[in-house]
Amino acid sequence: MVSSPARGRSCSSTARSTAPSASTSPLLHQAYLGTWFHIGQIYGTPEKAKQAVIAAIEDCERSNLKFIRFFADPGYPLDRSLLYDKDPAAYWKGMDELFRAVQAAPRQAHPLAADLPGPYGIFGETGQAILDPNSKTYEAVHRYVREFVTRYKDDPTVLMWELLNEGMLAADVEMEGRPLLSKGSTRRGRWYGRTGITPTASASP
Repeated sequence: MVSSPARGRSCSSTARSTAPSASTSPLLHQAYLGTWFHIGQIYGTPEKAKQAVIAAIEDCERSNLKFIRFFADPGYPLDRSLLYDKDPAAYWKGMDELFRAVQAAPRQAHPLAADLPGPYGIFGETGQAILDPNSKTYEAVHRYVREFVTRYKDDPTVLMWELLNEGMLAADVEMEGRPLLSKGSTRRGRWYGRTGITPTASASP
């Protein structure tokens, strides 16, 4: 963990890399765009959240961290309803601004363009829907990835792409017949409600 004494900001770096990376907020772009549902709890206002993102990027530059990894999908239903679903042009304009801020540092971006298996909970589908070309999940994920990659495929800021975070969590390691999460841990808890996903049995992975 490296931090800036002057600002009190911090970035975490990977321990075994010859080109250290930074993982600021995983939802870096949503904090910057003001759509992350935790902004009120952590930053207070969207303006303060945006300032914190810029400060974190500047901190990474001072700490000589070479690239920044962050989630870059529209987020949970509540997150995406605030901007991406309502005004896609404004969403992409904000993403462009964030990319320019990373480039100006100058750092490189490692965006997680889609967190597969995708937003299946929004559509009342299961995690397996990402494999079904006729599902709403499949269509939504492929549409967003095409938009994202088409927009930034020639951008020198992009170091690499990523499509899945912590894929090992759903790996079949002696999990047959056992739930991935304990009953009631998220489906009907406060966190699950805040995301905007309707807690239905059909939304289980």
